[in-house]
Amino acid sequence: MFKIISRGAVITEKYRKARSIFCIFSIVMTIKTFFILLLLTIAAYGQQQERVAIINTVDDGDSIKFSDLSYLTDRLRETASNILPRQYYGVMTTESIVAFLGSQERAQKECKEASCLADLGRKVNADYVAQARIGRFEG
Repeated sequence: MFKIISRGAVITEKYRKARSIFCIFSIVMTIKTFFILLLLTIAAYGQQQERVAIINTVDDGDSIKFSDLSYLTDRLRETASNILPRQYYGVMTTESIVAFLGSQERAQKECKEASCLADLGRKVNADYVAQARIGRFEG
C-alpha cells in the first residue's frame, strides 16, 4: 500500500480508487437521469393534443343576429368535438379563446377577414383555426 501526500493530508491508494469509482458512478447516474428526462419529455410531447380554434361565425350580409351566429359557432365546436379523435385534438371553448384575447368584445370583433385568421390562431396558441362564413346569393 502506497501513501500519497496531497495538500498536507495523507491519502491511501484505496481511498483514491474509491473516490475515482464514486466520480465515475455519479457521472453515469447523471447521464442516466438526463436520458430518462429526455425520454419522458419526448413521450409527453407525443401525447399532447393539438388545439383547434373555431372562431366566431361571420355573416357577409350582416343580416343575422349575433346570438344566432354564436349559436352556430357553438354547434360547430360541438360537431368538431364529436368528429375529431379526442386523443389527438382538443377543440378550444369560447372561454379559452376569450382568455387568450382578453375580452369577449375583442374576441367577437377580432377577425372578420380570412387573411387575419392565421394571426388570430397564433394569439390563441391554436394549431388549427376554422371559421364559418355565411354568404348570400342573389340571382
